Order: sequence, then C-alpha cells, then structure tokens
Amino acid sequence: MLKLFGQKQNKSDKGVLTPEVNFDKVVVTTTDLLTTIQTIAKEHQISPKRLDFKILSYKTFRKKEGSSEEITTPAKEDMLDPNVKFEQELRIEIFLKEERASFPIPISLSANSDFTTIRAVVKPQENISYFEGLEAEIIAEIDRRKAKAGILLGLQDEMMRKSVKKLVAIIRVNGALSKQTSFVVCEGIPMKEAVTNQLIEHYIDEENKQSNTMHVVSKGELVLEVIKAQPGENGRNCKGEMLIPNQVELSESGIDIKVSEDFEIKEEEDRILYYAKTAGHISRGVDNSFEIKEELVVDSVSVKTTGDINGGEESEVSVTIREDDSVVDAVGPGVEIDTFEINIAGSVANNAKIKAQKAQIKGQTHQSSYVEANSLQIHLHKGKAEGDIVEIDILEGGIVYADSVRVKQFNGGEVHAQRVYIGEITNNAKVYASHHIEIDKITGNGNLFVVDAAAQRNFQEKFEVLSQKLSDVNYKLKKLPKLLKNKKHKIKTESESIAEIQKVLAEMKKYGKTPLASMTMKLKDHQNRIKEFNSLLQELKDAKLQAETLKEELAELNTSVLKAKVIHKSPWKEFNEVKFKLIEPPIEVSFLPKEGEVTRELALADTDEGEYQIKRGA
Repeated sequence: MLKLFGQKQNKSDKGVLTPEVNFDKVVVTTTDLLTTIQTIAKEHQISPKRLDFKILSYKTFRKKEGSSEEITTPAKEDMLDPNVKFEQELRIEIFLKEERASFPIPISLSANSDFTTIRAVVKPQENISYFEGLEAEIIAEIDRRKAKAGILLGLQDEMMRKSVKKLVAIIRVNGALSKQTSFVVCEGIPMKEAVTNQLIEHYIDEENKQSNTMHVVSKGELVLEVIKAQPGENGRNCKGEMLIPNQVELSESGIDIKVSEDFEIKEEEDRILYYAKTAGHISRGVDNSFEIKEELVVDSVSVKTTGDINGGEESEVSVTIREDDSVVDAVGPGVEIDTFEINIAGSVANNAKIKAQKAQIKGQTHQSSYVEANSLQIHLHKGKAEGDIVEIDILEGGIVYADSVRVKQFNGGEVHAQRVYIGEITNNAKVYASHHIEIDKITGNGNLFVVDAAAQRNFQEKFEVLSQKLSDVNYKLKKLPKLLKNKKHKIKTESESIAEIQKVLAEMKKYGKTPLASMTMKLKDHQNRIKEFNSLLQELKDAKLQAETLKEELAELNTSVLKAKVIHKSPWKEFNEVKFKLIEPPIEVSFLPKEGEVTRELALADTDEGEYQIKRGA
C-alpha cells in the first residue's frame, strides 16, 4: 500500500520560530485544491506549507459530451463509462497552519497501486478524550486528507461512517486505542485485464519444471485446465481516473486439445477442467493430444532425452526400460525414477536414484547409484540398495540394507539385514544380520560375519525411542514418591481437625442450621487432596508397570541374537571371522575357524556362570 498524507507537525510545532505574517482567513470555491492554495500563498507572499484548510462543503459533477449535472453519488454504469468524467467542487476555508490545533488522533491514508482502494490507518494511542462531535471531526479529517490527495469525496461514505462509529465507540468506552486499526474510506472499481486462451498443465511441477520430465498423475487429480479467452473490463480509481486494460487480440477458436477416455471433463463459464479417471503416465502428442498410460515403455532414460520419471509408489504405473547393451546405460547418470514397478533390461549409471514397490535390474548398478524397492532383484550390484526382500546374482562391492537378502555370488561389499542367504562368497565381504546367516560355500578370506540386533533396519530408531520412554518413566518414578509423601503427610496432619469439622456439620444438619462456608470449603479441600493422592498412587503403579514393559522390550532386542544361527554348509577357510554381539550386557564373542574345519552351525549360548560363548554344531 502506498502511504498518502499522514499525521505531521509543522515547524512551529517543533519549536522552530517562524516570522509573523498578516493573513486573514479566505473562503474560496475550487476544483483544484493544491493549485488554489499555492496561488493564494503566492498572493500573500508566504510559503504554501504555512497554509492549511478545512472543507465547508463539496459538490460532485458528472460530465459527458459537453453536458454537466450535479450528482450525489456516481452510478456504477457511469463509473465504467470511459466517456464520463467526474469533477468535484470544494468550498474551503484557508488559514494559517499554526492557527489549527493538531488532530488528536494519529490518522494516515494508504492506497493500493492503482488507487482503487483507500484505507485509513489509525495508530494506537493512550488517553484520547471523547467529546460530542468526535465522530464528525474524524470524518472531516479523513475527507480533508482525501481531498489533499486528489481523492473523490462521497465514494463508499456509508462504509466509512460505520467504521468511524465503531472507532468512536471504542474511544468512548476505553479512552484509548490499544491497537492499530484500519478501514476502507474509498473503494473504486478495479480494472480486469484481458485473458487470452491458456493451457495449464497442472501435472508439471513449476518449481522444478523440466520440459522432458515424464510425469505421473493419481486418480482424481486435476491434470489440465483450459482458460477461455475473456475481454478486459474497464475500472475507475478513487481519483475518478478511468482504468482501461491493454487491448489484446482474442481468438474465438480457443485452444484445441484432444483427450482420451481416461479424463473426466468439467466445463465452467470461464474454463474447462480435465481430471484423471485413473492413475498413470501422461503422454502428450505433437497435436496437443493427451492420454494416461498405466505402462510406460522406453528404450532408455536420460536427463537430456526423457528426464526424470516422477510418479510415486502409489501410482501403480509400470515402467519398462528396454536398453540391454552393456556399453549403453539404460538409466543415465543423475536420473531419478519414482514409480510403482520398474523393469530395467540394462544398467543403472552413476548418481541415478530409483524408488519403487517392485524393481528388477538385469544389468549392473554403478557404485554411486541408489535403488530402493520392497521387492528388488539385481543381476550385478555395485551401488547401494535398500528394500524388504532383495535378491542379487552377483554382489561386487555394493551395499545392501534389507529385511531378507539372498546373494548367489558374493565378491566383496556389505549386507545389513535380519536374514542373509549366500550361495558362494569369495573375499573381503561383510555380513551383518540380526536373526540368521546361511552360507553354502566360502572360497576366500578376509570375510566377516556379525550377528548383531543393530543390523536390522530402523533398529537405532526403535532403540532410541524405547530408551527415551524408559528415561521419562524413570524420572517419574523418582518424582512421584516424594509428591505422595507430601500429600500423605498433609492428609494425616489435618485428619483430626477434619473429623471435628465433620462432627460439627453433622450437628448443624441435624438441627437444620446452615453450615459455615469456611468449614465446607476446608472439608472439600481435604476430599480433593485425598482424590489427588489416590490419583498419584495409581500413576505410580502404572509407571512401574510401564517401566517393566519397556525393560522387557529393550531386552527383546537382544532376543534375536540369542536365537540366531550362523550356518555354513562346507568346510571353513581360515582368516574368516564370526562374531556375536549383545547390547545388554555389552558382550562380543568371536569365532576364528581353522582351514578345513567342519562346523556346520554356530550359535550363542550362556554358561552356568552367566557368561557367553559360541556353541558349535556339526
């Protein structure tokens, strides 16, 4: 909002001395307020800044084609007619500014950019004296400021007068204004710009817009919107100035698009809306034809040709990428794919990210790639993968986080899961499992097998949540006994006096006397104290039970390790290691097999002395 004329002090108000002049009040009629004040100031050889004015009356004239008539309020049809002009004639009294006391209420005017809305802004102020006629004085001050800014008087007067009446009511009751308030004192008619035919593709994310990105929509989603061409409409601001929109050529034919039966069409007066009947990939033809496909089949995906595929796991869209040449990437560098199901015939390049419910990669994954799917199959994995069930033909330096992992050929890398099943493992592999490890054959050295509850996904989050809850409960268990002790002591010390009060109240009731309020209040307080004590006692019992439950849940995090087994179906190779790790107590037990040793099954067992050791099974 533009600030117009605010509350200001003249120089004399600030203590600066000004030379005395002889100036008698002047009453004039004018259609140009500021020019008139300047002319009179010049005639009297003083600065226009030393003159002030008040409005005695005003008239509004409607002028059209050489005619002029006085009106009260401009009609809306006249406001929108570019051939009509408005002129106001003000009858004003001009006087020296120092002869006018500053207005007691800080009022300023502000306007929007085209001056179609003018608001009065009243700042907070303490100690405002109410007097008869304050309402009229405020309206006169607002009109004075409007006139000085060249704003027509008499527009939206009714709205302004209601707002001023409320303002004065607050001042009358409170003798002050505690917060800033504002209200409309003039409202013109805003201009409406012409609207050309437009096609809005709502399925495209404007913040990360890529013209080549493949987009997926959900059922019921607004996909397309055609804005119908509309001519602009004239407006007029509070200065009486006509606002005329820029002229644009409007096409009668509109935008011609073709949609398949996959869209639900809703036509409104100024637009046509197209909603998806089903989830799928948006396919746009060169002739502005649109259809929704549940299956997307492409040769390859890259940033330059296709862009990302953004659908989401709930979209139920299947993506097939057919490129199977080992030299050419099926999924190019930096591409992000988010869909329900994806089948990739070839390889996934560096920094590519894939997320789906089901995923199959028949080629290899780059070291810096990331794949996440509930059900995931990869031929050769070198990157990072995460899922519920992951199956890998060859794991070569890659990392896997899952619930269940099956690897046919393990040539280095890491696996973190609940259960791990390995066909053949060579060198320098690390396997972390919380429940089970099973290996058909070890042919190399430097491999590490760790049974640790922390290997399962989201373990750390579960552990921290349970630990924090137990900490909170333990704090409550320390605090509650002290509170109970204080309550119990208070109840015990006042029990004799309460017994006396009860006896007196019983006697008064017997003889129909009204009990004393103080006695009744003491008895009620005592009863409330007993209720609070019982409530705290129950809270203590609940906290003890909750603490035991949380301790059991934390202890159960160790349970998988105590029940877990490491199974190796062939003779061991030396320089491989098996570890069992407990959280509580923090114990780590290792097994280093000898070359050719046949130990089919390993498990953790506790001894009679409360210690733990690895139990071997043939």
